[in-house]
Amino acid sequence: MPWPKIVCPNNEALLRKFSGRSVAVTVNNAAEAGVATENVRHSGNSCVCVIVRAHQPLDQLQLRPEDARIPIALVVPTAGRFRNLARKIDELRKFNLRVYLPCDSPENIASLRILSSLGIETCAMFGGGVDWNALTDLMTYALLDYRMPHAPMQPFEFIASTFDPCSSLHWDFLWFDDPTHFVHVDDQGRVALSDAELREQCFVAQDLTAISDPSELPALKARRRLWTTHFVQADACSSCEGWSLCHGKFAETAAHATCSEFFAEVKVVARQHKLLAKRPPQDGVWQL
Repeated sequence: MPWPKIVCPNNEALLRKFSGRSVAVTVNNAAEAGVATENVRHSGNSCVCVIVRAHQPLDQLQLRPEDARIPIALVVPTAGRFRNLARKIDELRKFNLRVYLPCDSPENIASLRILSSLGIETCAMFGGGVDWNALTDLMTYALLDYRMPHAPMQPFEFIASTFDPCSSLHWDFLWFDDPTHFVHVDDQGRVALSDAELREQCFVAQDLTAISDPSELPALKARRRLWTTHFVQADACSSCEGWSLCHGKFAETAAHATCSEFFAEVKVVARQHKLLAKRPPQDGVWQL
C-alpha cells in the first residue's frame, strides 16, 4: 500500500523530521492556517489541507483574507448564531474550505442544512448519540432536494457518487479516520492509527522512521481484519442490509435497528441520486 498521509500538529521541529510526505496539519486557531502551510512547505512536505480544530462556534471565527486559497477543514462544535453568521456568508464563500459539524444535536443538523443551502460545503460527522431519523432527513435533503441549488454535503455526496451495489465502500477517510489513508502523529512524533487513539495514547510506533512498510504494521493488519469478528460472532451487523456501507463501525455506539435502517435508506437514495443528478459540473472545494 502507498504511504498514508500524515495528520500532525503545526510543529516545525516535528515537520522537519520527515520529508516528501503528504501532510494534513492541525491548528487550533484559523489565523494560523497560513503559517502552518508555510511550515509544511519549508519542511519538504506537501500540504493536503489545514485542519482547524476550533473551540469557538463558526460565527466567532476570524479567517484571514490572504488564506482564501488554502484548503481548510474547519472543524467547529456549532455554527453559532445565524444572526451573526449571516454577515460572514459572503466572506466564507471566498475560501477553499469545508465546514465539519458533529451531528450530536438538532441545532447542528439544522445548521448543516442551512450552510449547504447558502453555498458552504459541509461534512456531517456522526456516531454515538446521533438521531438517525433526523440524519436520514438530512441525507435525503443533501442528495435529492433539487428545488434550490445547495453546496455538496459529505459524506453523503461521496457515498452517492461512488456507490456500487455490488461492492463495499469505505468513506471514513473523509473524517481523517482511515489508517489506510491517514496516520496520526503527536508533538513527540509518536504514531497512532486514528485521532481517538492518539488522544488515548494508543500508539503503534514511537516514530515514523520505525515504520518501513505501513501495510506490515500488526495493528493495521488487525484493524483490517476487525470486520470479520461480526461474522465469526454472527451478530446483527453480519446480516445487516447496510453492511457494505457501515461495516459494523457503529455497532458499539448505536442501536442496531436505527443505524441499519439509516444505511439501508442511504443505499436507496444513492441509487436515486445517480438517476436524477444531472447537474452541470461546477468548481468545488478541495478534495481528499
